[in-house]
Amino acid sequence: MIVIIEATVEQLRQQRRFFNWNRPSCPCGCKKIWSHGFVSRILDDCRVELKRFRCPSCRKTFTLRPRGFWPRFQTSVLSMFLALAAILTKGRWPQPSRRQRMRHWMLRFERLAVGHFPSEALNSLLERLHASGVCFLI
Repeated sequence: MIVIIEATVEQLRQQRRFFNWNRPSCPCGCKKIWSHGFVSRILDDCRVELKRFRCPSCRKTFTLRPRGFWPRFQTSVLSMFLALAAILTKGRWPQPSRRQRMRHWMLRFERLAVGHFPSEALNSLLERLHASGVCFLI
């Protein structure tokens, strides 16, 4: 289970394991959440250590992750939005370009748009989904 924290990637990179990690509460109501070590992740091209906790009752593992990142994505939501908005408005990928990764995002977004919103323009759909906080790459 991912728990969103108020932190930036830069704070996590600088403070590493000394960051002030707040212990989450478990939905099962257990009061004894254990520390479960750290896991290394790459977020916005920086390797950071994310804290994990474990509930002994329901055996769920909680990973604390900074706000602005979706699960299974290494790039922030804002960066993905800006890259897709640039290709839809200007017709070119922003620089510096990771063209293969951005093309993957574009294909996923187009698949979502065609499947769920077939009559809406891609640019306005992207802005509307981003403003409402909906994952636009499902």
